[in-house]
Amino acid sequence: MTCSKILWETQTATLHGFHMDISDVGGWNLDIHHMYNFEAGLLQRGDGSTLNLKEVPRLVTSLMGTGTQRPIVCRHCSGSAVDAQLLTPTSLAAGPDGSVYVGDFNLLRRITPEGMVYTLLQLSATQVSYGYHIAVSPADGQVYISDPERYKVLRILSLTDVTEPTTNSETIAGNGERCIPGDERHCGDRGAAKKARLAHPKGLAIAADRTMYIADGTNIRMVDPQGVIHTVIGHHGHKTKWRPLPCRGGLAANQVELQWPTGLALSPLDGSLHILDDHVVLQVTGDGSVRVRAGSPLHCPRLDDSPVLGTITGLAFAPSGSLFITEEDANKRHTVMEVTPSGQLKHFAGAVPDCGCSEDDCTCPADKIPLSTTTVFGSISAITVSPDGVVHVADQNALKILSLMHYLPPDDQNGDFQVAYPRTNELYIFNRHGHHVETRDLVTGRTLYSFLYSKNTSFGRLSKVTDSSGNKVMFLRDYSSAVSQIENTLGEKFAVRINRLGLMTKFSERPGRVYDFTYDDDTGLLVAATSPSRLTYVYEYDNTGRLKTVVAPTGARVGVESWMGGEGLQRSLSVGVGGSQGEKRTHVLTLTGNSKAMFMQVILLAMSNEEYRINARDNFQNHSSYFPSLDLSLNEGLLSFISARYCSVIMPIKRDNRFC
Repeated sequence: MTCSKILWETQTATLHGFHMDISDVGGWNLDIHHMYNFEAGLLQRGDGSTLNLKEVPRLVTSLMGTGTQRPIVCRHCSGSAVDAQLLTPTSLAAGPDGSVYVGDFNLLRRITPEGMVYTLLQLSATQVSYGYHIAVSPADGQVYISDPERYKVLRILSLTDVTEPTTNSETIAGNGERCIPGDERHCGDRGAAKKARLAHPKGLAIAADRTMYIADGTNIRMVDPQGVIHTVIGHHGHKTKWRPLPCRGGLAANQVELQWPTGLALSPLDGSLHILDDHVVLQVTGDGSVRVRAGSPLHCPRLDDSPVLGTITGLAFAPSGSLFITEEDANKRHTVMEVTPSGQLKHFAGAVPDCGCSEDDCTCPADKIPLSTTTVFGSISAITVSPDGVVHVADQNALKILSLMHYLPPDDQNGDFQVAYPRTNELYIFNRHGHHVETRDLVTGRTLYSFLYSKNTSFGRLSKVTDSSGNKVMFLRDYSSAVSQIENTLGEKFAVRINRLGLMTKFSERPGRVYDFTYDDDTGLLVAATSPSRLTYVYEYDNTGRLKTVVAPTGARVGVESWMGGEGLQRSLSVGVGGSQGEKRTHVLTLTGNSKAMFMQVILLAMSNEEYRINARDNFQNHSSYFPSLDLSLNEGLLSFISARYCSVIMPIKRDNRFC
C-alpha cells in the first residue's frame, strides 16, 4: 500500500529554556541550593531537577454560583459572578478575551474577565428541555448557540450593553423546519445555511477561518465562510444498517455512520475536528479518515494496557493541544481526564468519593482541600478551557462553575516567595530576584540552611551557606565573580581553578590531592574526571547531549540508552562483568521513572533471563563524584546476584545506609 501524499501528525512537547545559574561554582551547583522563576512558576533545583508548579495538581476555585438555585424569571441576575445563583448549568464556552459563557437553562450568561456576570440571551423556558451547546469563534469572538427545538443555530448580536435579551440573536443556520431521513433536497446541502433544514443541532465548533461545524442529528454538517452548508460525515437517506468503526486504524469519513454525536472540538495544533459519539472521541485526520482518539467502541475488546473510560460526557481543548474529557462511571462518579498531544491518557481532576453515588439522589460532598486531584465533583455537565489554560467545569449538583487554575505562591509583605517541597519536607524562601535565601523544615519551621549573596540584586552570587548548627561554607570570588577559593568553618581553604568557559577544571583539597575535570569545548559537557589517586573516568555522549558511555579506570564500560516509552523516560544501562570462568556476562538495568514513581528492573541475561523488580525512590541522587548512583533499599535476594566488584566499581548502591 502506497500513500499519494504525506500525512502529518502534529504533537507538542515542553522544552527547557534557559537554565539559570544557581550556585555558579564553575558550572557546578550545590544540591541544597535552588533558584525560582516566580513568573513562570519554575523551581530549578541544585541537583539538576526542575519542578514546574504549573504541572502539579491545580487549585479549585469557584468562578460562579452560591450553591442555591435562582428563579426561572431572574430580573436581578447581573453582578458579581461568585455571588450569582445558577438554575441548571448545561453548557460552557470560553472566549479569546478570557470571558466564560454559561448556558444556564433558559439564560445564556457571560462572565467577564473581571468576574462580573450578565445575561446575553433569554430563551423560552418551554424550549430548553433539550440540551443546547455554545461555541465562540476564535476569529472575532462571536458567540453561537444551537437551538435543537427550533432546528436552528443562532448568533448573539451584542456581547455588551444588552437591554433586551429575548431578541439578542439572529439565525445563522436552519429555517426552522426539521430535516427528516429521505429528504429529496438533502436538507439544503450546497445551499444557503439559513435556508437549510436541520435535524437536531447540538455541538458546535468554529474554526479560525470562520468555518462552523454542527453535530446535527446523526450527521456532522459544515457551514463554510460563504454561508453554504455541507454534510461532511453521514447522509440524509434512510439508515438501514449501521457500520461500526474498526477497532484499529481509521475509516474514510464518507463511510462513517455516527450514532448520536453531541460534543465537537477543534485541535489548536492542526485544526482537526474531534467528535464525541457513543462513548468515544473520534478524530477526523488530515487525509479525511476518522479514527478513535480516546475511549473504546463497545464492540471492541479492550487492550490490556489501555485505560478504562466510563461514559464520556464532554470535551474541550487547551491552547497547548491537550484534550480534556469528562467522564462518568457506572457509580456516577465524575472525573476529568487529559489526553496529551502525544496521545497519553492520564487522570487530571476528580477524586473517588467516600459515599456511593449509584443512587440518583446521592449528593457527594465536596472535598475540603481545594485541589483538582482531591475534589469530588457531584455531576460535571460541561467543560471548557480559557486561553490562559484554566480549565472550567460546570457542576450541576453543586450549582457552581469551578475553575481549575495553576497555583503560584504570591509574594509576602517582604517581597519573598515561599515554595513548599513536600517530597523532602522542606520550605524554600526566595527573594524578589529569585535567589534562594533560606530553607526551613516544613513541619517545625526550623531554619535548616541560610544563604547570603555578594549583592542584593539579580547579579548577586552565592557567597556563604550556613546550616542549622552554625557551620559555614564561604565562596571567595574574584573581580569577575568567579569562585577562586572555598573556605569552611574550620578555616580550611580549597583552591578552585576556572577556565575561560567558566567551568571548574581543578579542585584542590590540599597539596597533592587534586581533582581534575575536562570538558568539551563546544558543549561544555564533562568528558573526563580524574581523582587524586589519578584514576580517570571518561564520559561519552550522543548527538543530543545525553550520556552514552562511561569508561571506568579499569576499562569497564557502562552503556546508557534513553528513550521515551509509555511510562515516561526510560533508561537502559548495559554493564559487562567478568564471570567465574572468564566468561563475560552482560547485566542490563532498565530504569523507568517519572515525577511520582521510579522502579528498577534488573535483567540478568547470563542467568536464564530472570527478572527482579524493586521499588525505589522517585529521584536519583549523586553519591559518587564520578557516577550517579541509584539510592535504593535492596533485599538480600537481589544483592546476592550482584558481585562486589560490580557494586563498588561500576555503580555504588546504597544499602542499609552504607555503600556496597
